Amino acid sequence: MSSRKIRAALKKKGIEAEVHWEYMSDCYGGGGAYFIDIDVDVENKLLDSDPDCEPQLQCGYAETLDEALEFIDELPSLK
Repeated sequence: MSSRKIRAALKKKGIEAEVHWEYMSDCYGGGGAYFIDIDVDVENKLLDSDPDCEPQLQCGYAETLDEALEFIDELPSLK
């Protein structure tokens, strides 16, 4: 359900991306994370729109839904 919310937030900004949740091993603290895979072409469009968004794009994952939505909120819109 949360992956759908993340996809919907991306879609509102015109950003195509794959979203999936993966379990993290105990060596990474256990639990899991949402991985947001943005295509290289889309990343380039985002960087052309706002070069300052590069640090957000380098992360690529969020441990909570709120963290993922905050990440998306910081990205520029491609619409």
